[in-house]
Amino acid sequence: MKILNTLICGAIVAVSGAGTAIAAERVVVYPTGQFPADVENVQSAIDSLHAAGVDGVLVLKAIDAGGTPTPFNFGDDPNAIISGVVLSGSISIRGTKDDYVDDNGPWTRIYGGFVPITMQRRDDFEVRNVRFDGAFQHAILVQSATNTIIKNNQILDTVGYPDFFRDPNDPSQGIFPLTRAIYLEGLG
Repeated sequence: MKILNTLICGAIVAVSGAGTAIAAERVVVYPTGQFPADVENVQSAIDSLHAAGVDGVLVLKAIDAGGTPTPFNFGDDPNAIISGVVLSGSISIRGTKDDYVDDNGPWTRIYGGFVPITMQRRDDFEVRNVRFDGAFQHAILVQSATNTIIKNNQILDTVGYPDFFRDPNDPSQGIFPLTRAIYLEGLG
């Protein structure tokens, strides 16, 4: 059950329901650790920004609403119909590196998913400070984008499809670009 509360005060709109909160052009999503709820909550936040017609920042928290470090669960079934989100409109997805302690500390994680993040439109996209763990095909699929920045992310244990061009030691193998306007930095 989703509970939706809306407060309109000047230019500020706050929406709280099933782990999401919207303030102006910034949306914060807390992980539940449950599939498909995490996928649905993140996609709902993306759709909210797109419907509002604003360029926005989607902040994916490293901790659940109670303060416990929790990964977003995008599912561990490679045949799942909903196992990733599709970005629309110009959007920046940012993990909460503020919560980062060290390589083993709490920071934003997305576990599983066939392709956790797909960029399909010719807009500006950014993904920063997210640890992808165990994606089935690619962590990020860039089908079309005007400008894409993928910075300070970690891509771990991507299952991927075996092919002759895949280097299992190259972290960029978790990103599949079908566009030319892409900037990669800080992959590890």
